[in-house]
Amino acid sequence: MRLNAYTGRPRLAILVCSGRRLGPGSWSRRTVWYAEPTQR
Repeated sequence: MRLNAYTGRPRLAILVCSGRRLGPGSWSRRTVWYAEPTQR
């Protein structure tokens, strides 16, 4: 999964680690939410 793109529309990514902790920085589950700016 790539979260740092330098082209395209700007987006915000929120990443949450959950489930079992398997070790430092290693979790059994990850959830990603994306948000885009709205047009007014």
